[in-house]
This record gives sequence, C-alpha cells and structure tokens, in this order.
Amino acid sequence: MLVYVVIILLTTLFCWLSIHIKEKELKIIFAALTILFPSIMAGIRYGIGTDYVYVYEPYFEELKVTIIPWSEDRFELAYRLINIFIANVLQLNFSWVMFIMALITHSFVYFAIINYKDKINVTIAMFTYMMLYYQMSFNLVRQCCAMAISLYALKYINKKVYIYFILIILGMLFQKTVGIMLIIPLVKKIYVNRKKKFEVIKYLSYIVLLLVILNFRTFYELFSHNELIGYYIRSYLRTTDSNIGIGAVIRVVPFLLPILFINNEIKKDKMFRLSYSLFCIGSILRLMAYVTTTFAERLALYFIIAQVLLIGYYFKNIVKHKKLISAFLIIMIVFLWYYDFFLLGSCETVPYNTIFSK
Repeated sequence: MLVYVVIILLTTLFCWLSIHIKEKELKIIFAALTILFPSIMAGIRYGIGTDYVYVYEPYFEELKVTIIPWSEDRFELAYRLINIFIANVLQLNFSWVMFIMALITHSFVYFAIINYKDKINVTIAMFTYMMLYYQMSFNLVRQCCAMAISLYALKYINKKVYIYFILIILGMLFQKTVGIMLIIPLVKKIYVNRKKKFEVIKYLSYIVLLLVILNFRTFYELFSHNELIGYYIRSYLRTTDSNIGIGAVIRVVPFLLPILFINNEIKKDKMFRLSYSLFCIGSILRLMAYVTTTFAERLALYFIIAQVLLIGYYFKNIVKHKKLISAFLIIMIVFLWYYDFFLLGSCETVPYNTIFSK
C-alpha cells in the first residue's frame, strides 16, 4: 500500500506545483513529472493487473515470433501497432508497452484537467484520478487510455465538435467501446440546457434507464431470441440474480449531494452540468454489474470518469460548509480506494512488484 500512497501523493504534488509555481521552466518540468512519474511506475511493474500475465504479455511475446493475422487479432489497431513497433522494430521488452500506454493515458488526463484550471481545483481532480483510476489502469490498460482520451475530448464538446469526434475515434483505436461517447454531442442539449422542457426530458431519461436496468431480466427474455441481435445479447448481457446493495448507493450519493452547496453561477456552467449528468448516467449504468454476469457495466466507466472534473468543481465552488463537505469527500475517496483495491483486491494491483525483482 505504501508504494501506491507515495505514487499518488508525489503525482498530486507535482500537479500542484505545475499549476502554482511561477517560473515557466519549472512549470514545464513539474507538468512533465506529473505525467512521467506515474507512467514510469506503471511501466516498470511486473505481473500486476489481472490481464498482465494471461493476456497482454503473452500477446506481446507472440508478436515477437510472428505477426498475428488481422482476422485473428483481438486487439484494436493502435494498441496492436504499439506492440508491433516495440517488439519488432525497437526490439524492446514488454515493460515499454505498459509505459507507453500509461504515458498516453496520463498525458490526456493531465491536459483534460488543467483545461479547466480556472473552474476546478486541479490538485483535487488529479488526486481523485490517482486514487480511483490509476490502479484500475494497470488492468484495464486499453479502456483507461480510451477513457482518458474521451475525458480530454470534452474540451471540444461545445466548440469545434468535429475535434471531439476525431478524438473519440482515436480512442476507439485503443478500445472500441468508447464509441458509445459519440452520442454525447447529439444529446448534450438535454443535459446542459436549463429550460424546463429539457430538465423534464433529462430526468425522464434517468428514470427510463434505471427502470430498464432494474427490469433487465424481462428485457433479456424479450430480445435474447431475436434473430438480429439475440446472439450478442446472449453473449454479452447474460443475466444474474445478484441484488443491488447498499454499496451502489455509497458509491454514488456522496458525489451527487454537494451540488446543493455549489455556487449558483457554476451551476449555470455548461461543462459542470454536463459532468454532473455524465456521472449520473454512469452511476445508473454501473448497476449493470448487479444484473449481468459479463462486463457490460464497464461501459459506465466512460461516463463515471467525469467525477474527476466534478469533484474538482466542488472543491473550487462550494460556498457553504466547505471544510466539512471537502473533508467528507476526501474520506469517501480514500475509503473507496482502500475498499476496492486492497480489501476487494480489484484489478489485482497488490502487491506492487517491479521488473527489477523478477
């Protein structure tokens, strides 16, 4: 645990220095350290992450011997090319693949966060990412990279939306499921417009989505035998009898309630409203974990990562009970980090081993 504490705190400190220090050269150095340090620590790890030993490393070693035929290659183009380039052109070891993937991921996260430096607490946003998503990126290597790209793409959601689409397509070259985010510019107005009719549609969409998930077994039975989509539903949306527990509430409610204490002006901000709505959608989609036996709930992560910005907004713009609410949010973040990665062993990131101790 101590290793991760050091990585998280140092990265957060580097991020703080990159924003608050005045000398331009030092700002660049600390910005580079914010990206490089956690990337190096991700790169030199060995055997950490559920898929490291059984999926990613064997794939790399196979590429060193022969190029896998296109029709048999399970990975997306960008990840495939990185592996081929490192294995066959540079002839380096697998750690370089993990380093490059982490470098891409953390670059997009950092620049996504500092883009809102006038509206959010950048340091807290980076701390939130490091606590809740850094260790996740050790296992969901490709998806976390796509998530980081989609988070950065939000910069262009209101202006130059074509760049948003280009970035999401880039993300699809790492993990194609991020394509779900292509729909956001098309429905964005519903979630950022303050007119009453859009507010009604927004809340109705939450209710409908929740009802679909709560009655998932019924919809599964209706569509699983459909000739057109039945195969995919049976393959990727298999049902389970698990019950939705208190954990689902604990993960969501503490990060939604602080809106009651937010500066009224920031509530009008389109990016804040979109971040809040994305987190709401993701929180509902995450309930798929309780009703399916597959990984369909991972789609929720593309929406939930907006909480990195959302919590940054809270810390910058809370006007009442700021110290109390801020302390509570920090406690919740630390609790979820400890509970997920150390008690549950999520993503199998413990213990931290390096290539130097093989």
